[in-house]
Amino acid sequence: MLWVDKYRPKSLDKVIVHEDIAQNLKKLVTEQDCPHLLFYGPSGSGKKTLIMALLKQIYGASAEKVKVENRAWKVDAGSRTIDLELTTLSSTNHVELTPSDAGFQDRYIVQEIIKEMAKNRPIDTKGKKGYKVLVLNEVDKLSREAQHSLRRTMEKYSSSCRLILCCNSSSKVTEAIKSRCLNVRINAPSQEEIVKVLEFVAKKESLQLPHGFAVRIAEKSNRSLRRAILSLETCRVQNYPFTDNQVISPMDWEEYVAEISTDMLREQSPKSLFQVRGKVYELLVNCIPPEVLLKRLLHELLRKLDSELKLEVCHWAAYYEHRMRLGQKAIFHIEGCLWLSGISGSIAYNWSKPGMKTSVRIIHARLHAQALTLAALAGAAAVEYYDHKTGATDRYPKFLKPDNLTKD
Repeated sequence: MLWVDKYRPKSLDKVIVHEDIAQNLKKLVTEQDCPHLLFYGPSGSGKKTLIMALLKQIYGASAEKVKVENRAWKVDAGSRTIDLELTTLSSTNHVELTPSDAGFQDRYIVQEIIKEMAKNRPIDTKGKKGYKVLVLNEVDKLSREAQHSLRRTMEKYSSSCRLILCCNSSSKVTEAIKSRCLNVRINAPSQEEIVKVLEFVAKKESLQLPHGFAVRIAEKSNRSLRRAILSLETCRVQNYPFTDNQVISPMDWEEYVAEISTDMLREQSPKSLFQVRGKVYELLVNCIPPEVLLKRLLHELLRKLDSELKLEVCHWAAYYEHRMRLGQKAIFHIEGCLWLSGISGSIAYNWSKPGMKTSVRIIHARLHAQALTLAALAGAAAVEYYDHKTGATDRYPKFLKPDNLTKD
């Protein structure tokens, strides 16, 4: 068993990080009826740990007796029948699932399946609370239609069901849902708290952990407790006893992203784009979230680009991250960002070479030419604009109109 699971606190009294929140939750379920809850905070901050400890506080040891099921449903959607399959984690008193796994069909999960689960009271109510708990992960990734349906379910079945919602960002959750829940923000643990947990794990494993090495692991974890514990276990396998200056290896997928950024800047051609696209797709298939992949790729590019192009690359990364949240196929949007960022990187590299003077006007021209190609392939609407400086008329996609151009 991984240390991150082996030493996960099983009850609210044993929580090391966020002790104040744990005690408040304990009072909440002990002294009064538990409301709907919304836990939000960055990945690796301890949201799931607090939720599982809270369930044990409500239902006792039965909350730990869970089983994993791959369940299939047939949902009648007017003139057609939709087949849905979802993985659930359930006990006699609670069910945990991730509706966003169904993609654009998530609203059917909420409208039919969650409604069906919420109708029924738990079978084992002997000496326990008379309601069932539904734990929904990644609520911020639900579509607007699914969130509106979820709001109606929360209101209608509040007597027999409580919802515990979990997400990384509350900004993507509708106000209607947030107003019906007790919002619990779980901050990322500080470096001191991470060091404290690492020393606790090392003591349980009878390991000698130098304080300086623990601090370095905490610094490289980006305030993610899960990542810090996994890094400690990895270092234990690679080299023990520990030393203060021991190398902390990055994760394999991060090294792979670094290779992708290098390939992008080395050559900009259809062949290179095809190879990079294959590597990106490989990461997505291995369950690296597209948002995390795009941010990491931006981080690697910013380390290798000149300051003149950093703003341009950040702009396109933000633009395609927004587009990615609106669409369903993340690979398309990441590929668009790869293409434009790669062109910018090529210009930045040539900038420093002797005899290569690339003006800002040429930069925008090259970016514009490639963007027009992408827009033509995607069927993006183009509008005619008049350039007052050159007197030329050109057709630009609506999202790429330069500042000095006006609609003709």
